[in-house]
Amino acid sequence: ERIGDFDRAKQAAERLFGLRLTSEMQTQLIPQMKRLGLEAQADAMMSRMERSSSRQPSTILSLMRLYQSQGKTENANQAALAILRKTTSPYSSTINNSYSPNIQTADGSQRETALQHLSRTGALNKLVEQLKEKLERSPDSVHTLQQLAEFSLALNQKEDADRYLLKAIELRPEAYALRWNLAKNLAAKGKHSEACDQYLLVLEAQPCLLYTSDA
Repeated sequence: ERIGDFDRAKQAAERLFGLRLTSEMQTQLIPQMKRLGLEAQADAMMSRMERSSSRQPSTILSLMRLYQSQGKTENANQAALAILRKTTSPYSSTINNSYSPNIQTADGSQRETALQHLSRTGALNKLVEQLKEKLERSPDSVHTLQQLAEFSLALNQKEDADRYLLKAIELRPEAYALRWNLAKNLAAKGKHSEACDQYLLVLEAQPCLLYTSDA
């Protein structure tokens, strides 16, 4: 795309448009196409990504980043929320006997990126307020409590996160994922004795974690 190579770059972009590209490559190509005056092709590629994003969180993440680069904050917010719906929370109370706290999955990275975006735009605060209203209607909803715990921690509201975790654990004592995350939060705040109590409860039920954990 240097001076003098405009036509060549445009032809190359047009050829790439006809190929099956990864979401990452499409994310990089769309802004280039717009700069080259290929608005119709760029819009068509964007539509293609939006259709395919209904399946893969990785594609939705690429789309979110593209929206960010274009200043389309609301679109990026919707993409981030879709990532949260399609990925598994590390706070999920359904993770019990198979729970392994140190496995870093693509889900975890994508989810963290989505939460960071929502936190920056203020959308996460609104989501937390909605969940608080939902909790008032259903105070024993473990799912709502674990969401509030995860999102509060993303907002650096650590005391609130622990309070929601404790309530969820009270309702579902066998939810090892919740206990492990509570222990991590307590340790990070220097409450090592309380953290150890929670770690021990998990390890008593799942001694295999003693050999796989770096907590």
